[in-house]
Amino acid sequence: MSDSARPPTAPPSGGIAVPLLTDDTNLRDALTRIAVLGHEAVPACTAASITLIERGRAVTMGSSNDIAVDLDDAQYRRDAGPCLAAAREQRTIVLHDAKDAAAWPEFRAASARAGIASSISVPMTLGTDALEGGVNIYGAGGDAFAPADVILTSTFASQATAVVLNTRAYWTAAELARNLAVALETRGAIERAKGVLMGTLGLTDDEAFDELRKRSQRENRKVHDVAGRILDETSGR
Repeated sequence: MSDSARPPTAPPSGGIAVPLLTDDTNLRDALTRIAVLGHEAVPACTAASITLIERGRAVTMGSSNDIAVDLDDAQYRRDAGPCLAAAREQRTIVLHDAKDAAAWPEFRAASARAGIASSISVPMTLGTDALEGGVNIYGAGGDAFAPADVILTSTFASQATAVVLNTRAYWTAAELARNLAVALETRGAIERAKGVLMGTLGLTDDEAFDELRKRSQRENRKVHDVAGRILDETSGR
């Protein structure tokens, strides 16, 4: 995964700034390949897609064609439809006739416009409410899919799950490493500033840190910012 593909950092969660997976271009490429393979493998498939719901926002991360994207978008607009229900409720949903999808009128109308009559939506098991997803298979004919097609779609959902979890683990580890590097750098600056105060004011280690803390409170600045200013002044910057 190249540095250029690194997604923007989201607000901190649990002390770690977790990247947004839905902005990861390499993940999109990988899930697109899975969606295309799913389309090719399921005989009656007209379109296939993979949905990720990250922190409540649904995004089509991969699709085999625009038909799937349009059907997904119809569901996102109303925040309702088989792909969203499957992901959120962690259950496989098979529609044998889209006309019967009375609970999802937006999706039913979009299916009629696209000539889609059947669908399979299989959830991904991602282990957190902050990240949910599913694989969607759409077919033109009524009752187009057999039980074997559902099993096959579940296999692709498992593959997509593994890719997403591996990507999340990568970014979590990378962010932990970055935060650790920042923490070590901050600690180093504080230790060097304590050394300056000990040398110039004749303070002990504890007294030097107490002096940093007092200056931090007086100036309403973080201790490491105060330490950085002391080091800058010492170096004549």
